[in-house]
Amino acid sequence: MSNSEPTSDRFRSATEFPKSITHLDLGAANEVYLELRASLVHSNRSRAQLSRWNQDYRQSNLQLRHQVERMQSLVGELEQGKRALAQEQQQVVTALTSEIKSLSTQLDRLSDAFGSVEDLTDPSTGQWNFFAFPNRLFQFLGAVKSIVLFWREEKELPPATNNSPPQIISSNNQTDSTERLDQPQMYDDPASQGRSLLDR
Repeated sequence: MSNSEPTSDRFRSATEFPKSITHLDLGAANEVYLELRASLVHSNRSRAQLSRWNQDYRQSNLQLRHQVERMQSLVGELEQGKRALAQEQQQVVTALTSEIKSLSTQLDRLSDAFGSVEDLTDPSTGQWNFFAFPNRLFQFLGAVKSIVLFWREEKELPPATNNSPPQIISSNNQTDSTERLDQPQMYDDPASQGRSLLDR
């Protein structure tokens, strides 16, 4: 029997085979034997092929399962990184918002301080009103204090290192300091303006 025959033609029903070969001649019995042997070989080959396919399927299924677990782990890591990044961004936004509020408060305080100084130095209020109303003196001193504190907070110099050379005060700096004390009206810094107003 040729191996190119379809599977349906290769195998016959069991009822088509003789129940016994005692009544068959040697040629017919040999033909039945060869057909049974060919069917057995084909069945064994099909069984081995099915077993190999089953093993390949299990191996592929195991690999796919490992890939799914790895992808799930990657998705979990991405979700965790996403949450951490969102939390970090929120912390940055919160810090910037707090810094903006702090700067706004300092600017408002500085604006109020300079406004108080402008009111005290306004010629329309009268020269002697400064001494006539002591509370205005305290307002002025509070305004000057606010300005000085603001500048200390915003423009604080870094501490000097041991390797820095000693600073030598020149005669020009001494002369400038003496002139600021003697003629404060010639300078526009808050300390000189305060001395100028007190000298009046």
